[in-house]
Amino acid sequence: MLLKIDNNVKGLGREDHKFFSISVNPSHDELAWIGNDKDKFKSYIRDTMTNYASNFKKDGISENDLVWGAIIHEKRYYAAKEVYVWNKKNEGEQIPFKEGDMKPGNQMHAHIIVSARNKGMTETLNVLTEKNKISRNFELKGFQKRNQDSFQNMFYFKNGVNVYTETQKNIVSQKCDQLARFGYRQAEFENIDRVGERMNFDAKYTRNLNGLVQECYKGNRVLDTEKYLELGDRKYREEFPEGIIQSDSSEKEAVPEGEKKEEWNELFSAVEDIGKAANKGKKQGKKEDEEEKKRRRRKRGMGF
Repeated sequence: MLLKIDNNVKGLGREDHKFFSISVNPSHDELAWIGNDKDKFKSYIRDTMTNYASNFKKDGISENDLVWGAIIHEKRYYAAKEVYVWNKKNEGEQIPFKEGDMKPGNQMHAHIIVSARNKGMTETLNVLTEKNKISRNFELKGFQKRNQDSFQNMFYFKNGVNVYTETQKNIVSQKCDQLARFGYRQAEFENIDRVGERMNFDAKYTRNLNGLVQECYKGNRVLDTEKYLELGDRKYREEFPEGIIQSDSSEKEAVPEGEKKEEWNELFSAVEDIGKAANKGKKQGKKEDEEEKKRRRRKRGMGF
């Protein structure tokens, strides 16, 4: 299959994406519902690729036009990042796992590789732009929703429940937990949730909510959360030039709660350290970077 994808590149330039990778990760509840059955999971993956083809804004694209392959894994292992995150959230407690330990429970998931060209090598099916942003020719949120609907319809999972909306609300809840660190309150969370429902938790809403969180981490305060989520950063700034209170060093020092102030300073210190390390690495690894660029020119594939 890899050979087929490698050879399915006629019409692509040196810098064009050659393939894309997709990760399919059912929840523990979903895996339990299908009895951790690999054959059922395979049928769902095939349906996923049907949805993939149908979410391109091009007529006549079907699963038969795709060149793709998938591999299923039934185990996962803890990574160094997960160890770091657990220690930060549970400071002073004994961590129950270490890097490389196998995760408990059902962990079945799939990695899919799909060519950026159709089978006849007459059309390019780009999911990402050259800058690795979601292409306007592909509906990512629509793809995610169709996959959730497919699972429900195929296996009669949670009939009568809008699982997609339920999942999106859980994601929004996680974002609200981040915003709580910067002084946001319950009334604002409810407003954020209402805007999400009004916008059907679409890609624009998700992008703008991420932008809101990023503004907080920069030390800025968005005065009209609802308008920011509806308009997005650029349009909001155009319509409301005074709608974002920019931070300065004195404002960062004026955070009233000692614990938040400590977290704040640690955050900026960590970002600064990462920046210094990155600059140092650039100087030391210039030769390696050149080799990496050459490798990427030979074969460029991205995941999303």
